[in-house]
Formats: sequence, C-alpha cells, structure tokens
Amino acid sequence: MPRDEWIRERQYRRLTAAQVTVTTAATLIASSAASRLQADICMVGAQNVWIGTSAVTPATGALLTGTAGAALGIYTDGAIYGVSSVGTVAVSVLETFSS
Repeated sequence: MPRDEWIRERQYRRLTAAQVTVTTAATLIASSAASRLQADICMVGAQNVWIGTSAVTPATGALLTGTAGAALGIYTDGAIYGVSSVGTVAVSVLETFSS
C-alpha cells in the first residue's frame, strides 16, 4: 500500500498517554480497546520488561530492554501486559485510537 494511502486510512483522531509501574507479576499496561490502532511502549526505568498477554513471563514475552528511551510499537486491540524480572520499573504507553 502506498504511504499516502496508508496515512489517509489511518487518520489518527485520539492519542492517550500514561505511565505504568510494571512489577514481577503480570501487570496491565493497556486495556483492550476495539478502536486502538497502535500502542507504543517506551522504557522509563532501567530494568528489562517483557511484553505479552496476561500470562506473560520473562521466558515468554517480547523483550523491552532496560534502556531509557527503548520503545516497542504494537498493533493490537487486545490487552497488553508486562512483567519485570526484578523489582519494579516504569514504562510509558502512548495509544493511538481511530475514534
């Protein structure tokens, strides 16, 4: 799909931002939302976080490295969870919605 067409189809109408403290238990970062187009998760702290479903563990999740500014973009309308292997760590989440 040409870039201009892609941009027209995805006229971003609403953006939300939040900061979440992730713990050693699966922690909800973003609730499911049918109108969400994308979620960008950005590392604020200095510990690794693994991203996935409510069953996420360090062995099963996608790694978001413990470097401030490291980011991961996710295209899903499902709930997004994170887990830290040690202590707590802060992440920021920007969600883009179609309406």
